[in-house]
Amino acid sequence: MGGIGPILAYVFSRLDGKHFPDKNKFLSPEQTALVLRRIEEDRGDSIPDEITRSKVFKHLGDWTLWSYGSSPCSLQSFGMQ
Repeated sequence: MGGIGPILAYVFSRLDGKHFPDKNKFLSPEQTALVLRRIEEDRGDSIPDEITRSKVFKHLGDWTLWSYGSSPCSLQSFGMQ
């Protein structure tokens, strides 16, 4: 029963569904256009890219992803010795 809180929080957050910035329901069309323009000027990624198999494998092959992900486990097992 201890894990039900995070599960419920996840479910409610997914139901709320704030899609920002391109598919939001809380900004007017003018405000959305302004936000998208400013993000495009700043970072150049206001519209999300399509997820492809090659992009997924490219990022899965990055060693830093695995080193950061396994770091807490290795530190915990190191401390237990």
